[in-house]
Amino acid sequence: MPLNLTIVNQMAQPVTNMLIVLGSALLGAIVGGASTYLANSRIENRRMKIQAYSQLKARKRAIGQIYFSHIEAKLRCKLLSILRELGTPGDPMFNDEYMRWIKREGELIIKSNEYYEMLLEIMTLVELSFKRSPELEQRVDEIERLNESVIDHVENRVQHFEERIRDTLRLLPREVNINLNLEPGHVQVIRTYNAGAARSLTDPIMNEMYGETRNYINTNIEWPIDNLLIYLDRELNGEDNEALQAWRVRISP
Repeated sequence: MPLNLTIVNQMAQPVTNMLIVLGSALLGAIVGGASTYLANSRIENRRMKIQAYSQLKARKRAIGQIYFSHIEAKLRCKLLSILRELGTPGDPMFNDEYMRWIKREGELIIKSNEYYEMLLEIMTLVELSFKRSPELEQRVDEIERLNESVIDHVENRVQHFEERIRDTLRLLPREVNINLNLEPGHVQVIRTYNAGAARSLTDPIMNEMYGETRNYINTNIEWPIDNLLIYLDRELNGEDNEALQAWRVRISP
């Protein structure tokens, strides 16, 4: 009987060794596969982070410029509409200029909405790829409310601008012209002013509003984007270097 057990043990030993080898190989494959997956996941996540950061940095200046152009067109349209309302100046190109600015304002409304939607897409990519934190959420939220805050600001400043323009144009002397080319018994009195004089009075106000608009764009659009870029750059060059380490482990012999 002991002899038979010895024989059985001798026969079982190779099988046991083989199972150990297979188990070790399987475990190694699982660990290796998991390591590769984690490394690839981190690398892909870093790629998304770099993409979000690069897109935001590239779009910052363009977004600021499109908002500036939109506000500029809105101010110019308001000025020209007031000039038309208060009296037709002796400038033959006046109406054509007004229509050009009206068209441009309409185009810039569409363009600024497109840029804002693009910005929201970048914010979505940021939230998907970067680590969530109260600081990140605060900075993203500030940018996502950007369009609403710009609209409120523009409405307020255009109203202020209109009041200044009207007050200034009251100082401008008018010329009285009588239109007799009407039905018999009807006379039309037209009060006109010199276009050059009107522009001389209103141009300084326009330039002042442009400067104010540029400061607003810097403070409320470009600076918040810069703050978010600084935050993202800090993560990309800090903890996120784990992805590079994972890559080095994966390709090491």
